[in-house]
Amino acid sequence: MAAPEVGMKITIRVEITTDWDKTDTFEVCQFERPYRQLEPEKIGLSLAEGKDVLHMLQRVVVAAQAEEVCMMRRFCTHCHRFLELKDRRIRKVDTVFGTVPFRSARIVCCPCETPFQMEYPYSPMSEFVPERATAERCRLRRGSRHRCRIAR
Repeated sequence: MAAPEVGMKITIRVEITTDWDKTDTFEVCQFERPYRQLEPEKIGLSLAEGKDVLHMLQRVVVAAQAEEVCMMRRFCTHCHRFLELKDRRIRKVDTVFGTVPFRSARIVCCPCETPFQMEYPYSPMSEFVPERATAERCRLRRGSRHRCRIAR
């Protein structure tokens, strides 16, 4: 009879608490490190596994931030009316840990704020990622282009 496979199971979870004290827990990933298969290369996380963990963590954080921005922007700053949600679309943002897709809400503007009292949709996340990239990713991109020009 074979010995039971005993191994270490590593689960990485993230707990996010919003500004209004709502707490959600998200499972980011799981790893297994069976003792019988333990080798020097399996101590800790490999570089690839570490990058994957950061990328998955970034997905959870960006999604939570997009949801919170949507909730905070659904109230008119002038008349305090709760604004309609037109739809949600999948957007992508470039981060230092890779490109991250997220659901971005499009909110219908309040007629009291727009010229000619027209209602039109806008995405509140666009003001935080106007270039569809995080500020840090934009700085790195600009820095690499600058070095490329000097090298020529």
